[in-house]
Amino acid sequence: MTKEGVDMLSIHEGYRRFPYKDTKGILTIGIGFNLDEVGLSEEESKVILKMRTDKIGKELNKYSWYSGLNEVRKDVICNMVYNMGIGRVLKFKGMIRSIILKDFEMASKEMLYKDGKDQSKGKSPYYKDVKGRALELATLMVKGCY
Repeated sequence: MTKEGVDMLSIHEGYRRFPYKDTKGILTIGIGFNLDEVGLSEEESKVILKMRTDKIGKELNKYSWYSGLNEVRKDVICNMVYNMGIGRVLKFKGMIRSIILKDFEMASKEMLYKDGKDQSKGKSPYYKDVKGRALELATLMVKGCY
């Protein structure tokens, strides 16, 4: 389609940020994306993922504790933000403090336990939610490489 044709189609379909049922009851999102019958292809999903992770990275770069990390540790934090949102990740004060001190062993413990210094207090809600993912990310935080 030409740019003009795509612009016209966008106007006709309209944009909706959140899923809705169209006039025929089909679950739809965005600019007429049919989620019931068509869904999103893996390629479309990867384009959206890339756009969102780029946005997360730009947002995180505002924090000196993040911008000073190597790429792998940045990936860890970006992964956490993608999963939980930046607000929840910023509540990991012990992890952030440990990152500032370059104590990545402690930062990984702060990711996994309610109190990284006292593991007897149990697993963090984050760990309970995503288990293996949290363990993998904590390992990468310590190692700093894939």
